[in-house]
Amino acid sequence: MSGAGGLRVAMIGLRALPASTGGVERHVEELGARLVERGHDVTAFVRNPSPDGARRSSCRGMEVRHVASVRTKHLETISHTALSAMHALTGEFDVVHYHSIGPGIVAPVTRWGSRAKVVLTVHGLDDQRSKWARPAQLVLLAARWMSERVPDVTVTDAAWMAAIYANNGCPAVHVRNGVSTNVSAIAARRRRPRPPGWRPSVLFVGRLVPEKRADLLVRAFAAVPGDARLVIVGDGSYTDRHATEVASLARRDRRVELVGTVHGPGLDARWEDAALFCLPSVVEGLPLSMLDAAGCGVPIVASDVPAHREILCHSAPGRLLVPPDEEAALAAALSDTLADLATADRGADRTRRHVLARYDWESTTDAIEAVYEIALARAGPALRDAS
Repeated sequence: MSGAGGLRVAMIGLRALPASTGGVERHVEELGARLVERGHDVTAFVRNPSPDGARRSSCRGMEVRHVASVRTKHLETISHTALSAMHALTGEFDVVHYHSIGPGIVAPVTRWGSRAKVVLTVHGLDDQRSKWARPAQLVLLAARWMSERVPDVTVTDAAWMAAIYANNGCPAVHVRNGVSTNVSAIAARRRRPRPPGWRPSVLFVGRLVPEKRADLLVRAFAAVPGDARLVIVGDGSYTDRHATEVASLARRDRRVELVGTVHGPGLDARWEDAALFCLPSVVEGLPLSMLDAAGCGVPIVASDVPAHREILCHSAPGRLLVPPDEEAALAAALSDTLADLATADRGADRTRRHVLARYDWESTTDAIEAVYEIALARAGPALRDAS
């Protein structure tokens, strides 16, 4: 232990801190900062520089350690994670907390190579992501099998994923994510009168990867009448072909803007200006971008998949759910929302209150501290029943 009863915690499976894109990095930054405030020592292993290009040694009280990786699509994560796990074999950590199924494939290094307890948070079923070829999907399937058996405690940030793990005999702990702390201020600014000449915008925030279906959104938006804009915030992630396809589709409609990665005040301004948020994904874990949209009081149009239903519950004014991959239904939902923004805004305000009451980073931190105590109470290494 360190400090007055604090734990020494390693976080593994990250690109960079401070977070600019990616739900995992956002999750770790918000969680890790609060763990530090509560007296724990947190070390985050990262593979990329900070968004401004600097190699920072700390972030919001966490120590940041830069560990190399092999910069290819299939080796970057595993090489960085393996090296990070080796660096963590020093005896200085009480808990090594892996994030995502892929990085968790090296959890046995920690489980049987050190006295540290292993916690793995599953942020999504990565083997279902369509950017991976079949060999990589098989590796991720093996990683998912291991995620049920190797960690001292397995955590999911969505109830629907916890149910899948429970059905497979793994009693995963469901710990909700939180909403950004500045969403209430953004929601208040959204209530101000719109400036003269304001044009409504449909906002997409996410990586340009096939399963998020930004391409479908651009095609559907072409059928939306009027002068509304479509603003796509995000870049590819070893998905150049898909990002190029999205850019090609966008060039056919002058109302579509590709703005790349935006974070901090720039992203806050996008939330403040947006008429609605759209996420037509076919695969999600529990998207922080949707939680932020809801917390800001932005009306939402999204695909009807388990992750989105968990947040929005059901389709209603201000939060429309449409069948996945149905372009015409998506276009109709966008058009209907834009045609009556007053009704959509009232519905979005109800959604905002619901989300803020359920998703809170302090409660997340409470739950993770309890998970760490459960892990520390567990006996030494023993593979769970593999049947």
